[in-house]
Amino acid sequence: MKHAHFYWYMRGHQISQGRLASETLHWLNYRQALEQTVFFESIRELQQKSSHPLVMYFHGYMADFIPVNLEITRALDQFILPEDSSVVCVHIQWQAFSFYPYVHDWMQKTCIPCLNEVITELMGLSAKVDVLGHSMGSSLLHYSLENQDWSSHIHKCVLAAPELSFDAFTSSEHWIKMMDRVQVFATNGDLTLTLASWIKRDLKLGLATTAVDEENFPGEVVRDFSKDELWAGKYFRHRYFYTHPEVRSKIHAFYYG
Repeated sequence: MKHAHFYWYMRGHQISQGRLASETLHWLNYRQALEQTVFFESIRELQQKSSHPLVMYFHGYMADFIPVNLEITRALDQFILPEDSSVVCVHIQWQAFSFYPYVHDWMQKTCIPCLNEVITELMGLSAKVDVLGHSMGSSLLHYSLENQDWSSHIHKCVLAAPELSFDAFTSSEHWIKMMDRVQVFATNGDLTLTLASWIKRDLKLGLATTAVDEENFPGEVVRDFSKDELWAGKYFRHRYFYTHPEVRSKIHAFYYG
């Protein structure tokens, strides 16, 4: 059995859910999905055959595009998930069509209540989950845990280029409890987060500054991007969790080593 990828989509107050199988994406209306449980039953059936925890991937801002999704899925399949056994991966595609300064308010007021209903369902399908958050997806995960602390279900958590301040790891109870199960990859040359920090200064994005304090978060700073596979990865240094070969290998080792 190959890795199975499921996609949870949100559009304002409407949510679509589907599974990518044989290159066909089957869509379910949010209300129908809750009533029919087809989406979750499909995950349950496959998860029972897997020897690994369910994986949840929280994508970043403006990453809800088919080419990006396919590239992320390819990187997960080929470089991050194990080769010798199957894994069920649920992609949290929460995309907000909103200007960046207002997205955090939208996530907390509109997205989180719906998302946590889905997470509650997923917690019933797998005793433990591995979590991968990229960029603003890390903020979404942070808000979700603040709203409903499900950190005890998280087996291991990787945050790549997280849109979070250092303070989050030292002042939030859910991160403090998970400190030995979290791996953070950051860089002081991340131009995307530097711009985000300038636009929304109240976030205090310590991970985007030139003075990254490596002792205040559970991870490491990535500095060498010469081997990055994409031009955007080389120079913007933000999507490196699936374009930087060494980071992909370290994520794989953290989850399955």
